[in-house]
Amino acid sequence: MPSRLLLVRHAETTFSAEGRVQGWLDVPLTERGRRQAELTAQALAAAGPIDYFYASTLHRARETAAAIEAVLGQQAIPQLDLRECDAGKAAGTTWDDFVERNPEWRQRLEIEGWPGGESFAAFRQRCYDWIDQIAEKYPTGKALIVSHGGVISYIIARLIQPDLRDYPSYALGNASISEMVKADGEYRL
Repeated sequence: MPSRLLLVRHAETTFSAEGRVQGWLDVPLTERGRRQAELTAQALAAAGPIDYFYASTLHRARETAAAIEAVLGQQAIPQLDLRECDAGKAAGTTWDDFVERNPEWRQRLEIEGWPGGESFAAFRQRCYDWIDQIAEKYPTGKALIVSHGGVISYIIARLIQPDLRDYPSYALGNASISEMVKADGEYRL
């Protein structure tokens, strides 16, 4: 596993600003989001060279990664497995509307999944499998990953809470950088 991970959540979209479920919808960044991506890119440039650079294939993550690519002079490798959880028919609704219509949503999403989409169990496994492959492939170095709140939350959980089965509830702002450093064989956030 790389000794340092830089996990970047995509910058703001209209849906994230409105509290809407995005799932696999290709929602572009807002003007504010584009500025966030530029500022994040500048912060990452100050962090030094990157050995491995990956990004989700969804537009909002690719647009964020493009701003970083322009500053770092490196191209991200697109990864389907870094896409957010497929929210199916719930994509585009607000979280409040979804929770109101589905009061037991956490239990239902874990097993049954989003209506017409992916279950949290399948999503978690996809994220775990991806980070496990990266760990095996790259035992050292610094990796930059541009993705989504759910993916980043599960990557963090895999590395610091490996037995977690519930949806992790880390607060990750748009264009945020979460840094994980491996020390004494363990990751720290």
